[in-house]
Amino acid sequence: MYAQYRRWRICGVLKHVHDVLRERVRIAAGRDVQPTAGIINRQSAKTTEAGGIRGFDGAKKVNGRKRHILVDTLGLILNVVVHSADIQDREGGKLVLDGMKQTYPKLEKVWTDQGYTGGFLKWAKDHSGVVVEVVYPWWRQAKWDLPDLVEEVDPQQDVSRLAPTLGGGAYLRMVGEVAPLVKRRRSVT
Repeated sequence: MYAQYRRWRICGVLKHVHDVLRERVRIAAGRDVQPTAGIINRQSAKTTEAGGIRGFDGAKKVNGRKRHILVDTLGLILNVVVHSADIQDREGGKLVLDGMKQTYPKLEKVWTDQGYTGGFLKWAKDHSGVVVEVVYPWWRQAKWDLPDLVEEVDPQQDVSRLAPTLGGGAYLRMVGEVAPLVKRRRSVT
């Protein structure tokens, strides 16, 4: 069984099957065969001491490998790169986007998170021909001088609807569903 799998992998049969299936799913969803937009992200995974490449990701405190995945807007895989975890996200992003314009000529835009900022954005536009747009979490997008939907709460209070913390232990609770409310502050007396 492994010998047949290995032959197919070396000859590119598995990649071809994957590409054909992805194209059929896109057509069934009413999309063009070639994607015009994608999403890139990464994940660090622990590995064992036995075999393979590995490194230490200081940000995630993980000793192992890091995988970068580029998917289209339907979540179908376009490219995957696996390397040791000690390589920065920006460098891994370059490995993922390298050659994507030749494989997917209509690919124009890729969304990502703040792990891929800095010189990677300019590199992507100049070398890969793809515009990378960084999408920040909602709490980074909001302007604190505008009305928002959160209030600071004491962690010992009701924690049934707490949002993620914003660093420094500042817990937030959702205040409203749709209508914006003015941010409430604790009065100092």
